[in-house]
Amino acid sequence: MSRLRRLVLCDRFFFVTCRLFHGRSHLGEAEFGLLVASIQSRRAAQCFMLTVWVFLPDHWHAILYPRYPATISGGMESIKVSSTRLIHGARGDAGRLWQGRFFDRALRTVKEYHEKVAYIHWNPVRAGLVSKAEERKNGNGPACEIIPEAWACPRQGATFCLSIASCCPQRKGHASER
Repeated sequence: MSRLRRLVLCDRFFFVTCRLFHGRSHLGEAEFGLLVASIQSRRAAQCFMLTVWVFLPDHWHAILYPRYPATISGGMESIKVSSTRLIHGARGDAGRLWQGRFFDRALRTVKEYHEKVAYIHWNPVRAGLVSKAEERKNGNGPACEIIPEAWACPRQGATFCLSIASCCPQRKGHASER
């Protein structure tokens, strides 16, 4: 068990990075589609918001918002386990797919949020995979996607407010809207 302790686990936007386990073969277009399916199923089950993501051959980045009682650790573990099963099933493989840990940063300001969105958008260009960010595709659409129903805006007294009714029907948005 990790000795790493996070100050916040939920009710924040988190920029996350998840890398393949050392020595694993890179993900291709088919695996990107499986990763999308895994994230979508875990998003529904764990009830977290996903606002933007990008997949590269050896890692992926996303911005997630886990709502209490869900946590960033639980959401990422769920995604990693689910995607490992799907990808290994398709490859006929076994063993570890993802590194044991993942990188996360709780985003504290709207400016920091927008900086991470830009970082995610331009990551395939910086990695030399494409000359324009719009060129990067996977089997289920763009490899970098900003999801329109998940939005953020500044609100008095809170760093972020959001509406998650579309991704989590049993919950009714921000606490101040109830």
